[in-house]
Formats: sequence, C-alpha cells, structure tokens
Amino acid sequence: TNSTAAGMKLAEGTEIRSVYHANAIISKAGMGREQSFEIGAVSFGDVGFVAAPYEMFDTNGMFIKENSPFEMTIIATISNKTNGYFPSEFAFTVSGGYEVATTSYVGGTAERLADQYLVMLTEQYNNK
Repeated sequence: TNSTAAGMKLAEGTEIRSVYHANAIISKAGMGREQSFEIGAVSFGDVGFVAAPYEMFDTNGMFIKENSPFEMTIIATISNKTNGYFPSEFAFTVSGGYEVATTSYVGGTAERLADQYLVMLTEQYNNK
C-alpha cells in the first residue's frame, strides 16, 4: 500500500511507497545474544532510500547502491537512533581499526544487513 507522511504535500501524480521494515537479528560477539532492531527502505519513483540505524562502512553502502534496482539509491546512516559500528568483513579480517575494536557485533553482520536492504529495495521496485 502507499502511505503519505503526516502533513507532507506531494506534487500531483507523485506517490510515496510505504516503508518496509525488516527485523534484523544480529549476534553479539562472544556473548551468544541476539539484538533485534528495525531497518527500512522506501522509494519515490525511480529513487530508493535506505535508512540504517547504525554506522555503515562505505564498502557496504557502495554494494547496496551498485546492486540496487533503482536508478538512484540514497543511504542515510544513524537514522532514528544508532546501534554502533557495523564494520565490513574486510575490516574484521584484514584492516582492523577502531570500529572493529569497539563493535559488539560479529563479522559478516554488515554484509547480511546489506543483503536484506537489497531484498527490500527489490521488493519496492517490483511493486512500484
């Protein structure tokens, strides 16, 4: 279904695709716990938007943009709240750094989330 944000005025013939939320289950490193939070995607015509409630590495953002079915894809990180850093698998295995040292998430989590965003964007694209 289509939805419009409260009070938002749109040009005639323009529609906002409804936000698609997914539940991302993320394993805490070494703690055996899981954390659940919502991630979202929305589209306006030929533009797809991703809302990530965490700090995304540029490699994961570029992966989403390069594989998105939309002509243009915009990614907003630290949207609505933050769940910290989600380093790329490359950072975990090769480069290390502050983000890897301070994150409480396991390697591969960022790539799993990027794949989920592509599923949501593809669904948005196919339903426009």
